[in-house]
Amino acid sequence: MHGKEDMLPTAASNVIEEIVKILLIIIVFPIVVLKGSIISVTFLILFNIIIELVSISIMSNVIEKKYLKHDKSKYSIDKTIIKDILKISVPTTMTRLISGIGFFLEPIILTNILLKTGYNLNYITLEYGIINSYVIPLLSLPTFFSSIIASALLPNLTKIYKDKKINNFNNKLFKLMSLSLVIGLICLIFILAFPKQILNIIYSVNLGINYIYLIGPFFLIIYMQPALAAAMQAMDKTDKLFKISVISIIIKYVVLTITGLLGFGINCLIFSMITGIILTTLLVLITVLKEIKKT
Repeated sequence: MHGKEDMLPTAASNVIEEIVKILLIIIVFPIVVLKGSIISVTFLILFNIIIELVSISIMSNVIEKKYLKHDKSKYSIDKTIIKDILKISVPTTMTRLISGIGFFLEPIILTNILLKTGYNLNYITLEYGIINSYVIPLLSLPTFFSSIIASALLPNLTKIYKDKKINNFNNKLFKLMSLSLVIGLICLIFILAFPKQILNIIYSVNLGINYIYLIGPFFLIIYMQPALAAAMQAMDKTDKLFKISVISIIIKYVVLTITGLLGFGINCLIFSMITGIILTTLLVLITVLKEIKKT
């Protein structure tokens, strides 16, 4: 759909998906919680699977009706097309897979290190839960806007880059990054100015304010990442995104291990996150600038 520069079906599908999620969480989840934690977790997993399958089904039907026109005889398997698809999809899938593995290993590494340095399990569980349940989702909220904008402009960026209109490409990328930065900055200032009130309104807690002040300013860098990632996709450099993800995750957990063993406590997690944010953004930015210079 993005390749056809037709954003309406994708946007409509995403909006419907989110509305259904919110309604089910508000109406059904409170009932499921009473059945026990295992049933609750199982419900959430199955619920997400069903929602994703429905979303895929909607998009497939739209593509078939709108573009394939039920005339499948015109479409044959082309090895070149398959190679092009795999060239984009495999690195993208592997990038997400590596990120998933990283998130899986993070609590394991953190828990083992902090237990060895004298912290008890209850403290680790509480602080890790505060950071990942309240602090990170709140600070990540502005990335929703930058991701939507970058996703909408990706087909246009790709076309401009393919036509070798580099000045136009640079201008659009600069505007995209600037807009993402401005939106992120406004949201971040608001969050840093009223963290207690926002936490109370959204989560009904006032935990994690110290972490918001510590890591919050560095999230300003993250708000530019969707724009840079869109630029790399437009340049057909998704394979380099995978390499950057691997490098960033390895260094991130090296920092986590070293700072944890040095006795920084739960702050070792914050330091590793900051390292990952800066390193990933810097590597992507360097790669984009190099490709622009080559072109």
